[in-house]
Amino acid sequence: MKNEKIYSALYDYCRWDQPESVTRALEDSPIDIDVTYNNGIFFRLAISAGSTEILSALLQYFEKTRLHDDCNTSKYLLAKFQLRNILKSIIDEFDVSNEIRDLLEPYLGSRDDSSNNTDEDSEFENDPFMSDEDIDYILDVGLIGNTDQCIY
Repeated sequence: MKNEKIYSALYDYCRWDQPESVTRALEDSPIDIDVTYNNGIFFRLAISAGSTEILSALLQYFEKTRLHDDCNTSKYLLAKFQLRNILKSIIDEFDVSNEIRDLLEPYLGSRDDSSNNTDEDSEFENDPFMSDEDIDYILDVGLIGNTDQCIY
């Protein structure tokens, strides 16, 4: 019940364009909030409103809670992959300002990024939590062993 209130309040703060309230709700929450909840509704509200402050708060929270592992682990790569897919679908849907695009650039990556795949690739092929699409993405963009792709 309490979790529902937290998500509902965060939804309202994003919808009402209240960046200070969003930041406070994220910082003060007794639980880890999944900011990708409901196909990224919080990101969708921030981007559609052009709110760089709310978007920054959400991205920073995501980094703190989901991208805190070593950037070469499957957990990190999968979290980044999931965020990338959510953000990509949102920016394909809305007319996004250059300022918003600049904020999103580190998270979107590019399939044009390249580096050589290594023997570390096999680590992902046997991971039960990685789908074939996840593995293909990770191998295609050459994130393995490429710390330039890390988000700190």
